[in-house]
Amino acid sequence: MNNNKTELFSIVPLQLTNVLSISLSSEDVDGIPSPKTVRGFLDIFEDCIAAHGAKAIGSLIMKTSNVMGSDGEMRFLVSYMRELDVFIHDVTEPFEVQETVSKPSCFYIKFKGMEEDFFPSIFMRRSQAKEKGLSLAKEIYILFVSEDVGDDSFEAEIYMPVEAEGR
Repeated sequence: MNNNKTELFSIVPLQLTNVLSISLSSEDVDGIPSPKTVRGFLDIFEDCIAAHGAKAIGSLIMKTSNVMGSDGEMRFLVSYMRELDVFIHDVTEPFEVQETVSKPSCFYIKFKGMEEDFFPSIFMRRSQAKEKGLSLAKEIYILFVSEDVGDDSFEAEIYMPVEAEGR
C-alpha cells in the first residue's frame, strides 16, 4: 500500500533570515544525499550555532541545484541551511552566513511519505509545473518538517523558485 501524500498547494514566497549554511558538491557526496543522511548534519550545525550563542529556528533546510562543470559534466550542489534567531558575523569555513534568502515566487509542495519516493515525486511535480506553463529555476529548497522514528518516512515542504510564467 502506498501511503505517500504529495499535495500541490500554490505559488508562494520563501523568505529566510539569518541563514547559516554549509555547501557540498557532488564530488564531495555520492549524488544528492538522502533525507536520512541529512540528519547527520544537524550535529555540525548545532556545534557552530552554540559556539556563537545563537539558536536555530525551524527545520533543517536543504538546497539542491545543478550546474555545468568546466569539464562539461553536470554537478549537483547541495547546501544545508539553518535559520537562526540572530545574525552571526564571524563564521569560518566551511560555513557561510546570509542575512536573507528571498525567493518571491515558488512552486510549493508538501510531501509526506517514504524516502525512496521523495525525489521521484519532486521530478513528477516539476513536469506538472512545466505543463502549467511555469519555468522553474534549477534550485530546490527542502524544509524537513518531521520524521517518523523507526522507518524511512518523513514530511517536507518543497519550494521550487519560479523563473517565469507562460513560457
